[in-house]
Amino acid sequence: MIKEIKNWIADKWSRFKKWIVFGMLGIGVVVAAPLIFSPPEKILESEIIRDVRMEEVETPTSTKIEAIDHGEIVKYKYISDTEVPATMDGKLTEDVSKRTNNLKFFLKTTEKISLTKVKKTWIVRVDLDDNKIRKSGNKWYKVKEATTTLEFWSEHIHVSWLRRIFGKTALADIDTITSGSGDGMVSGGGPGNDWDAAHDAAVGNSVRNNSATSIYANTNAADKPSEMTFYRAFLPFNTSGIASGVTISSTTLYVYVNNRTDGDNDANAYIGIVETDQPDHTALTTADYNNCGAIDNPDEGGQHDLTTIVTSAFNSWRLDATGFAMIKVSGEVSTCGTDTSLTGWTCLGLREGHDIKDDEAGMANGAVNRIYGHDSDFGANDPYLTIEYSVVAPVGEEIRHPGVWFN
Repeated sequence: MIKEIKNWIADKWSRFKKWIVFGMLGIGVVVAAPLIFSPPEKILESEIIRDVRMEEVETPTSTKIEAIDHGEIVKYKYISDTEVPATMDGKLTEDVSKRTNNLKFFLKTTEKISLTKVKKTWIVRVDLDDNKIRKSGNKWYKVKEATTTLEFWSEHIHVSWLRRIFGKTALADIDTITSGSGDGMVSGGGPGNDWDAAHDAAVGNSVRNNSATSIYANTNAADKPSEMTFYRAFLPFNTSGIASGVTISSTTLYVYVNNRTDGDNDANAYIGIVETDQPDHTALTTADYNNCGAIDNPDEGGQHDLTTIVTSAFNSWRLDATGFAMIKVSGEVSTCGTDTSLTGWTCLGLREGHDIKDDEAGMANGAVNRIYGHDSDFGANDPYLTIEYSVVAPVGEEIRHPGVWFN
């Protein structure tokens, strides 16, 4: 039997080791693939996509580039062997023991306030995507993405190897985890929609979930008054890893901005933070258009003037006291989410100032005010939060020397 097993594995290795397609969004290259023996328990999520590649096509008169559809493949995320050690933020070293899938904690100061208690001040970085690192054993590893053929997936991942060796086919015990990013944008308006029709609509006309790799906050008076368009951005953060009872002293949102337009530079030419209440915190629909704060004059947690936004760089939004209340820690009920008892999710949105203030008169005909930047699926420079908070702890807990915080 041992000899039969070895022969079977050798045969499968020979058949599949050369032709595993890796890539993002179905655009791949052919490389050797040691990943075919990755344990099924390291697979986090998967989906079937089209393998579309840009290729040279010869014609009788020329050579041109066309999108060639090679059929369906499987795109999946898995826990890699690339370890993620403790990180530094300025002179502060991360406390890996407190790390979660998207939170990194840095002890800023420790202050003795009585014989039995100390006050610890922490800085926590909150990444928008909670599916980029995973803990395996007592270490943390990067989550990576790859693609492979449907045949390979069926043979080696989706079906239990041992059962297949003994002549039985059965689904392997694999828990797939859907990414909880849920960020993106919803637009409303367009040709034939005046300000009120576009601004006050309950349902938008297009949606871009995080696979679109960019987010917009936009007021577009392309042909006012007969054509108005608004884009509203959604950024749900998983902040449940922060314990209840903490006192927040500062919070900053960072968004990498690719481009900005400031066509009407008045008092409402800014991008504001609002609190969203979309029913699903993992995916957007056009029905979420009116869930990005109140339609008119929503509470704002912070602003950034369009004229001071820098392109091809991270820009920061300092949250005020209203913004602090939008941060939901462990046990606090969230304003967005599929489950009415969802807790610990901070549901933020971005809108342009004229949209927030319902300021039709202040928006000049033909003007466009907007930013667009990276979302959680871009692969680099994802949006993130930094939250500074303090908590009182017993003296017996570990005390560390205070560091210097650079923001």
